[in-house]
Amino acid sequence: MPQAKATRYAVLFVLSALTALVFPSLPLVHAPTTGTQYTLTPLPFISQEGYAINLILSVSGALPGTQYQFNFYVRDPSTKIWTSVVESYTTSLGETQFGIILAYPSAAFIGLGTNSLVGQPAYVGWVNQVSPPPTSNPVAVTPNGFYFILTDHTEYQRTQTVGIRASGYNASETATIIIRTQTTSTVVLNSTTTASSTGLVTGSWKIPRNAVLDNYVVSVTGKSTAKSPADAQGFVVRAASMSIPTLTSSKSSYQRTERMSFSFRPSYPDGQYADTGTALIVLTSPGGNSVSLTTVYDSVAQTFNATYKTFPNNQTGAWTASLGINGFDDGFGNTGPGLTPATTSPQLQVATLTITINSKSYFAIGEQIKFNST
Repeated sequence: MPQAKATRYAVLFVLSALTALVFPSLPLVHAPTTGTQYTLTPLPFISQEGYAINLILSVSGALPGTQYQFNFYVRDPSTKIWTSVVESYTTSLGETQFGIILAYPSAAFIGLGTNSLVGQPAYVGWVNQVSPPPTSNPVAVTPNGFYFILTDHTEYQRTQTVGIRASGYNASETATIIIRTQTTSTVVLNSTTTASSTGLVTGSWKIPRNAVLDNYVVSVTGKSTAKSPADAQGFVVRAASMSIPTLTSSKSSYQRTERMSFSFRPSYPDGQYADTGTALIVLTSPGGNSVSLTTVYDSVAQTFNATYKTFPNNQTGAWTASLGINGFDDGFGNTGPGLTPATTSPQLQVATLTITINSKSYFAIGEQIKFNST
């Protein structure tokens, strides 16, 4: 999972704790109204285990032509504190602002043990200035901390795939991945896998289209590695939003007495087409009169179809067929289209009559000739 993919996050996490609560053991940082200003920003502020979060120290109002030295610190959910090597930056003449980016976890942070943990409390980052000596330390703190999680998102739709990553295990260690519903503790995935040579455990779960809509809990347990806090995290499964980009008419123009035909092809978030469900298509005449048409699934064309037999006295002009927002339901509560109705507007024209004349091919002398026309 690229780090940017972990920037959408749902419920299950307390991500906006006040600074005084997140960092109870650290001195509060009071930015001065004048002089040097410091900020420390984690980017992204949530990432999967096995990836890094960049700690960005931004300094303004710095002294030109001066060497600055800093130590970065990170306190993980187990309360262990990781300390970086000294990071240096020398401003040039006339330069008054600069930035230092340090990735966590990385070789810049010294220590032994697991440096990717899930759970509460959040990771806390702060920076102490070594030189020039500041009035007080730390000079900057991450405002709301940052987090590592197991999944590539914390909210999914049915048919999407949950990607799982857990780091900090022994090379080739056997690990078990379990996913269960929160409400009933029903196990939907129980998978045994082997960690990579770098101690990374990966797995996935393809969410069925009829999965229970609930909060789910994923846990990773190693055979020999015991992480504290344990690798366990929640995520949400919601109904799939069906994609129905177009409602199609078999013809752009019909004549009175012809049968209008409409079709659409709904797809799930994973791109697969629905083969169950029903929908009502509302067909409206130019005068505003409407009729509801029930769709039927065509397994050959993989489309849902509805027809309307026009009458000789139907009003001519543009007839509009519309599939309303969430007008389709696949039978499992997955609906669509989600944002705007799908519409199409074929024309209805007067019928062109075809006249056929039938008569005998020969007649006797004096016989009355008759013609039949239809």
